[in-house]
Amino acid sequence: VVTLTTEASVWIEKHKDHMEILSPEFMPTIIEPDDWTALDVGGYYSPQMRRRAPLVKTRSQAHRDILKSSDLSTVMNGANTLQKTAWRVNARVHDVVKDIWKSGLRIGMGSPDPIEIPPSPVAKIDRAEFTELDQAKFDEWRREAARLHTLENDRVKKNFQVIRLMRSAEQYKDYETFWYVYQADFRGRFYAATAGFSPQGPDMGKALIEYAGGKPFGDRGAYWMKVHLANLLGFDKEENDDRANYTDNHRSDILSVSTDPLGTCRALWVNTDKPFCTLAAIFEMADIYELGASVAINRIAIARDGSCNGLQHYAAILRDREGAEATNVTYTGGVADIYSKVGVVAGDRVRACTNEEFADVRAAWLEHIGPAGLARKLAKKPVMTLPYGSTQRSCTDSILDYLAVLDIELFPKGTRMKSSMYLTTHLWAGIGDVVTSARAAMDWLQNVASIMAKKGEPLIWYTPTGFPVYQATNKIKTRRVRTHLGGDLQMVIGDFTDELDPRKQSSGAAPNFVHSMDASHLLLTIQRAAAHGIQDFAVIHDSFGTYACDTDTLNTCIREAFVDMYADSDMLGDFKEQQEERTALELPMPPTQGDFDVREVLTSPHFFG
Repeated sequence: VVTLTTEASVWIEKHKDHMEILSPEFMPTIIEPDDWTALDVGGYYSPQMRRRAPLVKTRSQAHRDILKSSDLSTVMNGANTLQKTAWRVNARVHDVVKDIWKSGLRIGMGSPDPIEIPPSPVAKIDRAEFTELDQAKFDEWRREAARLHTLENDRVKKNFQVIRLMRSAEQYKDYETFWYVYQADFRGRFYAATAGFSPQGPDMGKALIEYAGGKPFGDRGAYWMKVHLANLLGFDKEENDDRANYTDNHRSDILSVSTDPLGTCRALWVNTDKPFCTLAAIFEMADIYELGASVAINRIAIARDGSCNGLQHYAAILRDREGAEATNVTYTGGVADIYSKVGVVAGDRVRACTNEEFADVRAAWLEHIGPAGLARKLAKKPVMTLPYGSTQRSCTDSILDYLAVLDIELFPKGTRMKSSMYLTTHLWAGIGDVVTSARAAMDWLQNVASIMAKKGEPLIWYTPTGFPVYQATNKIKTRRVRTHLGGDLQMVIGDFTDELDPRKQSSGAAPNFVHSMDASHLLLTIQRAAAHGIQDFAVIHDSFGTYACDTDTLNTCIREAFVDMYADSDMLGDFKEQQEERTALELPMPPTQGDFDVREVLTSPHFFG
């Protein structure tokens, strides 16, 4: 691994004219991409680019062979629909980004100063002489040092990312229109071939582009624009009408920001999670206030995001009413928040704990969490990543990160690992109490994958769109090499064997399966929306966006596509049947489905919101 020194980073910062190497490998096209008609025919036009950017990115020849014999018409139609969306640089956001860079404000950018890692508090003590307290201090410092090292890497990457985005925007600002080539990964998930400067990029990357066409908002478009902006401002747990009113209540500040983005009202957008996307929305909301909804033109995408989408899919797969209620698949009279719900359940578990061994740790947590349970922010990451393969260890890591940022006397350094491991027990159990269907489905998929891997059989399944997913991770045989190249050098070289890795097959099965389901939902939604006249999209797996005036139609298509997938199907039963027919193995029965009617999603306003 080669990394830049601080001196090299400073040199590059001072020589931006020599930084062409930082451009993305695959840029947007200035003519509309070619329609996909085969795995290697479509997208970019030149043979060289087509070889490097096929329709499906997969490293497996076996998967390529299966793809060639499969009906990919729905997949190709989806890619072609996405590729027809024309874009341009958002000039207003671009101007603000340049002003921020010139003035050194660093809004939405990484700090220019490197993060320093403090010395070990026990550096002068021999490891063999460590007391229990010394070991605890060392473990805590090592964890904190690793966190700071990661933050420093992220800081450097973010600064280079900003430079890439600014250069890309500068390069494309004079084009009236440009387009993106789309590809699928091995699970059928679609990605823009261009990294960063795209509808799927980071906050700044998304905000620097807008639809080239544009449509008048109209009354319904203005309503959804208000809801969208309220979501970006952090007011996203109330009914949609309340969100729209929240935006109207900030009309004066919105107009001030649109006139002077870096002036006295800039706190309205700079302190949000997605500052530049928020700024782009503020500009267009101000247009509505100043020009009227029938005249103002909408060019940014209004996003509809799934509510912990992986768990939504598992709730539908197993017809689990409790899971559906917790993730807004059905309407319960308000906006369900599964992260807060898990926080309450985990808090109750802590209060009910009687283990005297952890009395001091428990007392600290009780003082911190209060009567409402664990903080939503603390529960969010472990719950959100559960469908994608998170573990108890990753749960502990997220709690440690939370405590490091919090940095309060209740959890002094040297005690945070013990505090995190204690809380992990209750938080992990609390997740299981709330998302029982997801846990059952994931455990079953992992078990099936392990059984098959031990028999030398990969996982192959077909999604509702007909896309074949092929999962085969082989074991790696490593060799340790010692040599002399300018001094003593030790290397570990790994080679893939022909034997499947049961552990990796098991850990990958559940996240890959649910990713293939959300990929299918996206394609089926696009297919329906296009049939209803929607032509421009901005999608990121579980986030679907289009013009504000088309949002009502898109909302309907999102829900109807979900019903098409799950109302009359048995996804896990089909998965089992596909594996057994291909291998002649006898696999365990999947978890029993409940009695929840997936069609209830049709009237759930916050399913995607």
